[in-house]
Amino acid sequence: MSPAVLLVMGLAVMRLLELAVSRRNESRMRRRGGLEVDRRYTRLLMVFHGLYLLGFAFEAWWRRPDPIVPLPVAIAAVLLLEAFRLWCIRSLGDRWSVRVMAVPGEPPVRRGPYRWLRHPNYLVVAVEMVVFPLLFGCPATALIGGGLKPAVVARRILAENRILEAAP
Repeated sequence: MSPAVLLVMGLAVMRLLELAVSRRNESRMRRRGGLEVDRRYTRLLMVFHGLYLLGFAFEAWWRRPDPIVPLPVAIAAVLLLEAFRLWCIRSLGDRWSVRVMAVPGEPPVRRGPYRWLRHPNYLVVAVEMVVFPLLFGCPATALIGGGLKPAVVARRILAENRILEAAP
């Protein structure tokens, strides 16, 4: 099995684990009065990410590419980007969710990478969607997934900004 296919399988497992964490956090936020915004859009985003992973796996299977850098370098880049994502998730704590949710009265998180950036998780995901496929020799996935990601996430960022601006 190619390193790219193994990476996609690992990313899929990570995303499934993140969905479990998200569900737990959503339940906690709802108990504190949390509200969800733009539910239909969340489904679209989840479908987009699923199709991205399927496209990445298909290109890796079809082309059977070798990593364009030595495998240890590619693995180190993947681990570094995933560590940044986990830092984002951990910084939000039980307020991290795949859904756009807010608890009225709770101020925005200003720790971890959120001290410097308003949406660091979206930045790292956009970088991942380009870098991972390129590192593992799948340029079509990088071009399509990375090219579409800003357009797909723009609406979500607008919704989150409205919530953040309304917070105390």
